[in-house]
Amino acid sequence: MNSRIPVRTPFLQKIALTAGGILLCLLPSELGLRLCGFFFLATEEYRNKVSLSQKHAYSIMCLGESTTAGQYPRFLEEILNQRNTGIQFSVIDKGMPSTTTQDILTCLEADLDTYRPDIAVVMMGVNDELCRKGSLPDRSRKIYSYNALSSSKVYNLIRLLWLHIQKRSEEIRYTVKRIDFENVTEEGSLRQEKELPQERGYADTAEHYLKQGDYLNAKEVFKKALSLNPLNIRSHLGLARAEQYSGQKQEAEKELKKATQLAPDNERAYLELGWYYRCYGKYFQAERAFKRVVELKKNDVDTAYLELASIYLILGRYSEAERAFKERLKINPQDITAQMGLAHLYEKTGIGISEKTAQKIKMAQENYYDNNTTDNFKRLKAILDRRGVKLVCVQYPMRSLGPLKDIFLGEKGAFFVDNEMLFKKALSKSGYNEYFIDMFAGDFGHCTEKGNRLLANNIADTILKEVFKK
Repeated sequence: MNSRIPVRTPFLQKIALTAGGILLCLLPSELGLRLCGFFFLATEEYRNKVSLSQKHAYSIMCLGESTTAGQYPRFLEEILNQRNTGIQFSVIDKGMPSTTTQDILTCLEADLDTYRPDIAVVMMGVNDELCRKGSLPDRSRKIYSYNALSSSKVYNLIRLLWLHIQKRSEEIRYTVKRIDFENVTEEGSLRQEKELPQERGYADTAEHYLKQGDYLNAKEVFKKALSLNPLNIRSHLGLARAEQYSGQKQEAEKELKKATQLAPDNERAYLELGWYYRCYGKYFQAERAFKRVVELKKNDVDTAYLELASIYLILGRYSEAERAFKERLKINPQDITAQMGLAHLYEKTGIGISEKTAQKIKMAQENYYDNNTTDNFKRLKAILDRRGVKLVCVQYPMRSLGPLKDIFLGEKGAFFVDNEMLFKKALSKSGYNEYFIDMFAGDFGHCTEKGNRLLANNIADTILKEVFKK
C-alpha cells in the first residue's frame, strides 16, 4: 500500500509565510488610513486656501524656540497690519519651548503642508548651543527617540489601543495605594514598584503630543498616566508644561507646587517651578525655588547658579550676581555663558575684565554655530526654496549678525534681521529688565513685552523693506 509522506515546511519558511501574511493584512489598513488622512488634509488645506484668498492674507510662519513661542509673533501681525501697505498679513506662531534646530526640521514639512506660508521667519540655534554646553536638558531628543515604525498609521493606532488595554488590565490587578511622602523617590516613582510599563507608555506619548504642540491631547494623556500613579513627578511636570503652554497659568502653578510637595528632594521640580515664576516676572518666588536646587547639591546646581545670577542682575543686586556667576564657573571654568554674563555685569557696573577673558568671550560670540546647527540652517533653506517660501533669518538680540550671514555665504534668497545694535542702544538708555526677563543665554534672554515689540518692529521693517521693497 502506497502512502504519501507529508512534506514538512521548514521552520524558517513558516515564519516567512506568517510574516508575509501579516504584512498583506496590514497593508490595506495602512493604505486606507493614509488615504483617509490624505483626503482629510487635502480638504483642510483647500479650506485654508479659500479662507486666505478671501481675506487676501499674506501668510508668515514664525519658527523658533521659547524666544519665539508666545513672544514677538503676537505683535508682528498687529504691527505689519498697522503699516497701511495695502497688504493683509497673517502670522502663525510655530515656536516651541526647549526645541532644537533638528526638531524644527523634523516638523517643518508637516507645518508647511498645514499652513502654506509665503514667508518663514526663523530665529533658532541657541538651544543647540545650550545643549552642547550642558546648560539645557536635551528633552526634545528624548521625545523623538521613536523608531521608524512611529510614522506608520497602523502602528500608532495599535500603540494607543494597546496602551488602553494595558491600563484596563492594570486597573483590575493593581490599585495605587496611598503612600507617605517618604516613600517617594527622587524621580517620583514608588519605592516598592518600578515605573509601570503602561504608565511610562502614556508619559512618552504625552510628551510626543507636547512636542508637536498638541497641548489638549498632551494634558489628557498625562492625566491618564497620573490616574495610574498620582505620585509620578515626571507626569506632574509634563502636565504643568502643557497647562502653561496652553495659557492655563494657575493650573500649571498648581501642578508644579504639587510636584515639589510630593518630592521635596527633586531638583527638577524646583527648577521647573523657578522657570515658571521667572517667566512671569515673579523673581522673589523664582529665587526661592532656585536656592532650593542649590541646597540639594545635585546635578543641576550649576543651572540654578546661572538662573540666580540672571535674577540678581535684573534686580540690580550686582554683588550677588557676581558671586552666583563665579560659583557656576567654579563648577565649569570654561562655561562661556557665565563668562558672558560676568562681562555684561562688569560693563554695566564699570568694572574692567582681563584682555584674555575679553578675547575668549569675543571668540565665543563669533562662533555660535557648530557644524550640526549650520547644516540644519542650510537644510531648512533648501526645503523652503523647494516650496517657494521666502526665508527671513533673525539674529538674537545683542548678538552679531555676521556668523548667521556666513552660514549662507554665496547663496541667494535669504533676508536677515540685525538686532545687535538696536538692543544695545536701547539697553544703554534703560535697564536690562526693561527688555529682558532673564539672561539664560549669557548675553541675552527672553524678552519682556517691550523687548518683543522692539523685536517685532525690527522684523516688520526688514520684511517690508527687503521682501516688499516698501
